[in-house]
Amino acid sequence: MEGAKRRRGKKRHSYGPYLKRMVPLLNCPEMKISTDSVQVLDSMMDDIFDRIAKQAAHFADSCNKKTLTPRNIEFATKLIIPGELGTNAVKSGQAAIRRVLLSEEDQQSEFVELISYICYC
Repeated sequence: MEGAKRRRGKKRHSYGPYLKRMVPLLNCPEMKISTDSVQVLDSMMDDIFDRIAKQAAHFADSCNKKTLTPRNIEFATKLIIPGELGTNAVKSGQAAIRRVLLSEEDQQSEFVELISYICYC
């Protein structure tokens, strides 16, 4: 079989590069993290992500919706991650979304200003 193509497996997402970037920000710039530790944290984050996604999908199904809403994800996060940690996770997520939306609004307003400047010249 000369021209046969091999099938590749599905690419697996890894949080490893992000974890390695976060370690120097923990008030100890000389601290390192081992590959085994990164793999453990990576599998833990995958597990939590899967749990939250399944629970949010369950909430959407129970409301006969096909689209996940931020509210579904918030409720699932509070249910999966207990206590104050879950509340802080939701607050951090809301703050991150707010930052992204504000930066998009700034980009759009700059674009509108540029277009209006070009049109009036």
